[in-house]
Amino acid sequence: MARPVAQLFAGAVFALLLSSCGSGGSQSASKAFASKIYSTMDRKEEIRIISGTEIEFSKHEGNFVGSYTREGNKIRVVFEVLGTKHSDYFIETDDGLTAEETGKVYLSEAGFKKIEMKAEEDNQAAKTQFASLAKEMNLDLGNGYKMELVLIPSGKLMMGSPVGEEGRKINEGPQHEVMITKPFYIGKYEVPQEQYEAVMGQNPSHFKGSKNPVDSVSWDDAQAFCKKLTNQAKQTVRLPTEAEWEYSCRAGTKTIYYSGDTYKDLDRVAWYDANSKGTTHPVGQKDANKFGLYDMHGNVWQWCQDWYAEDYYGKSEAENPQGPAQGAEHLLRGGSWLNVPMFCRSAERYGYNPDDRNKDIGFRVVLVPSFRTP
Repeated sequence: MARPVAQLFAGAVFALLLSSCGSGGSQSASKAFASKIYSTMDRKEEIRIISGTEIEFSKHEGNFVGSYTREGNKIRVVFEVLGTKHSDYFIETDDGLTAEETGKVYLSEAGFKKIEMKAEEDNQAAKTQFASLAKEMNLDLGNGYKMELVLIPSGKLMMGSPVGEEGRKINEGPQHEVMITKPFYIGKYEVPQEQYEAVMGQNPSHFKGSKNPVDSVSWDDAQAFCKKLTNQAKQTVRLPTEAEWEYSCRAGTKTIYYSGDTYKDLDRVAWYDANSKGTTHPVGQKDANKFGLYDMHGNVWQWCQDWYAEDYYGKSEAENPQGPAQGAEHLLRGGSWLNVPMFCRSAERYGYNPDDRNKDIGFRVVLVPSFRTP
């Protein structure tokens, strides 16, 4: 049966285009005319192959059209901005493109699907792991002391503070979604003085009280405690990452404090400047959050594992962020007995010298559970 003239014409034009475009032959042409689109994870930047020789970048600064050629599994892109030519190489895989110089990844739809499938697999694995673990555990410190830890499930967190939150600082944005992919144990309480002394053989605290949180400890001191406890327990004990800390603190809430948005809400859960009478207090006297954790606001600031950078949230990993690779200060979270309410918010973050000690600084620990593989 004869085809309509329009179909014949269209087919001929399409065949002509395929045979005449690009320097990479018919295979390159077919790839080019597949009109592949690659996007960054946040979908804010896009690369689109629009012909056998042309490639388009869509970014927040605008759209840029350049030319490209294929060199093995690499694509060499040339584009002009304000009269100046720029050249970049991208490594091409089935999952997308990776900028050779910066390492920035642009995913294909197939790449996005793989990530979604892996996330679902990880989620199911995490649920299985969580179900196999005790919801609370006691870590033997010796000398009759036991540290109570609470199991925190995997899940998502909207990290940072929204624009407009009272007391918000520039280092709390942009607000971004973070995924904690594996369950972990975290101390139900800030480490009290009696437990610190049981492990380290000394009590450096300014405010003495066996049940009060240990204070006047540096980040290095906290690391030494974790190292000693790791060797003693034969399981990894460390400080929480900043993401783990905020996830544990919020316990699913989106309010200024895990208890609500008002000073009255803070008063129920924290020792801070208005109610502390200028001192620390025994741990666990205020209301716990939904995970069963106490004193996540106030009493003493809590060290986190991460280095501090003011602009880190703009480049944070989406899964299990570990913080900057290096820095001069480590992170403190939670506020203390000394602080006004704005410093006790769930999103408040503060950088501090890891060698310094202060009477309003303590910590709590995370224990990484051991999972049996089938």
